[in-house]
Amino acid sequence: MLGAVERWDVEAISRSALASIGIRADTLKPGDKLTVAFHPLRDGRHGGSLVFVITPDGVAHGAKPADVGFDASSLKPH
Repeated sequence: MLGAVERWDVEAISRSALASIGIRADTLKPGDKLTVAFHPLRDGRHGGSLVFVITPDGVAHGAKPADVGFDASSLKPH
């Protein structure tokens, strides 16, 4: 069973920079299950700065998960 749905605001980079890492307007769709890594806000609010996002097909966009201590294969959304 999934937990309660909560809103989290994650700040990313510019649209052109997102495109350069493979995130375009049609990459993320409403309802997609994603794995998102981010640096959380210091004050505890639900938000932070994007590190990487893994799309349903298992592709990581942004920092390479291995470079920040994660095994990407274990992070694929399901």
